[in-house]
Amino acid sequence: SVMNYPLRAAVLGFRHGRLDAYGLRDCLDCQRLNYPQPMYGCLMNLLSSHDVERLRTNLSADFDVKSLSRDEQAAFAPGAAALEHAARLERLCAAIQFSLPGMPSVYYGDEVGMSGCRDPFNRLPWHEEQFSPLGFYRRLSAIRASHSVMSTVEAEFSACGPDVLVIRRPGNGETVTVINRAASARPALLRRGGRDLLTGETLPSAFMLPPYSAAILEGA
Repeated sequence: SVMNYPLRAAVLGFRHGRLDAYGLRDCLDCQRLNYPQPMYGCLMNLLSSHDVERLRTNLSADFDVKSLSRDEQAAFAPGAAALEHAARLERLCAAIQFSLPGMPSVYYGDEVGMSGCRDPFNRLPWHEEQFSPLGFYRRLSAIRASHSVMSTVEAEFSACGPDVLVIRRPGNGETVTVINRAASARPALLRRGGRDLLTGETLPSAFMLPPYSAAILEGA
């Protein structure tokens, strides 16, 4: 397989405002249309690895941590407010990661919110952080395991404005993931409504998605 660093760059670009939802849609479509299907179906869809800073660290910083010296990286410690905000954003990124064709590849420790700059500061010791997203990762894993359409190479990407990405996995029991990266509620307009697998709530075809939130609709 291939470690999908272009996906990581696109997802983080979306979160940091370097790409809007239309730009991320185009990046996702570029991979779907240009990669051979056997490879596309087993891409390692990663957001962290030993080669880069951890997802939570990236999301809690408003600068590129590569610009820090090794001593500065070793000492880098975001404040509690930055970490709490990053934890909310981390859930959005993970919802995208688990909704795409390919294999969601979670770097050990990301599922409990570990921080860390570049190697070796992104490695052990493993420990559960404040604002751990472990329950959310477990829910995403259960959704993916119980919906066979999420294990195929079929996908459609669209946007409901610059802040709202839509990932549709068509087929029997199709799912639709909707992501709002904005700090305020944004409208989502889908073909039809469905049950949100993350909350159990039934949503209509047109609804307001809360700030920094995701929904995964069944049968939408």
